[in-house]
Amino acid sequence: MKPTKSLFATLAITMALYAQLQAQNTTYVWQSTDGDPHGLAGTIVLDSPSSAGGTMSDVVSVTLSDPVAGTYHVAIGIDPSYLLGGFTWTPTMITRMNAVWQNGSSQNWETWALPNDTGIQNGTYGLIDEGGAWLAEPTSVPEPSVSLLLFSTLAVWIFSCLRLGKGAKVSDT
Repeated sequence: MKPTKSLFATLAITMALYAQLQAQNTTYVWQSTDGDPHGLAGTIVLDSPSSAGGTMSDVVSVTLSDPVAGTYHVAIGIDPSYLLGGFTWTPTMITRMNAVWQNGSSQNWETWALPNDTGIQNGTYGLIDEGGAWLAEPTSVPEPSVSLLLFSTLAVWIFSCLRLGKGAKVSDT
């Protein structure tokens, strides 16, 4: 028997749901407004576009860098990192955060977004930038994951095989 329309509809819905789940992450970057005197940079990826009561479990990844220490990728769940106070964000910016990111004794960073003060600091080297904001990237679209690419490739292959009549037959029963 020929494949039914419901098979293709199910496949399309599954792919759409999977893509939607992948697109939930939002990337925030440190945007200095005072010329960034120390060359500090930071990227924080969160698991949703907004939250009024976030926790460390909402953090997907953190990358912090400066010209002295280089780039530090926080090992989420391994490196001893913690929040001091609330953690909130909107689709456009992190509105409240005071986080400490540590890597044993080699790196000690702090990032914050408080009502009257926002900044990034490498405490190990005494580098600080307090003029700026943690803003969402204008095109905060995650890169496709390997599993999504494999899933999409498999779906196209199955569709092609069934369309050309070279694949296994699918029955309606």
